[in-house]
Amino acid sequence: MKKLIYCLLLLLCSTAIADENKTRYIITSFINAEKIHDLETQLKAHPSLREIEFVRSYGIYKNEIELTKKMLDLIDQYHLHTFARENCAFACATIFLYGYQRSLLPSADGKSSRLILRPLVSRDEEFLKEQTEEFFNKIVARSEGKIPADFLPLLYRVKDNFGAIHIFNKPDKDQHAIFLQDTGGGKYEAISELKAEDLGILVPH
Repeated sequence: MKKLIYCLLLLLCSTAIADENKTRYIITSFINAEKIHDLETQLKAHPSLREIEFVRSYGIYKNEIELTKKMLDLIDQYHLHTFARENCAFACATIFLYGYQRSLLPSADGKSSRLILRPLVSRDEEFLKEQTEEFFNKIVARSEGKIPADFLPLLYRVKDNFGAIHIFNKPDKDQHAIFLQDTGGGKYEAISELKAEDLGILVPH
């Protein structure tokens, strides 16, 4: 009985230590106000927490501008590093690219991971150019100019809510890793000879 109690106490202590040394917060699927609130709570509770990992995230469904700003503020306040695995789309891509250090991780099944970057659109499906440029300029500055400013006009070539610039962690057979897809079901057009690493993104293998 004493041995059992000792083992339980040891397990509880180990859990507490692991919690105190928590370094990464993982967000899957959509980013919403509840997840951001929980992230902020965890950041305050765990001084060692300095990383966010996005896994198969399709951004923010409601209040995109407000919640994206909140995430960027938290990244600045806590100097957070960002990680992405599989798809990181729309607001997720903007938030990821604002990290102090950015790592595009390989997918668990060996397939490519990618960022899917698009302009902000209103409920009437019109481009919100002022807000798009505000966020875009922030990520260009964070990349120390490695993200080309001429990507911005390319964003406005999209024709629907799912058109975007796709940045893959692995180049294709022609050594292209950055493509424009002007509609959700459209063809991929290589738009740059740059790789993810050239944009200031770490690509672990």
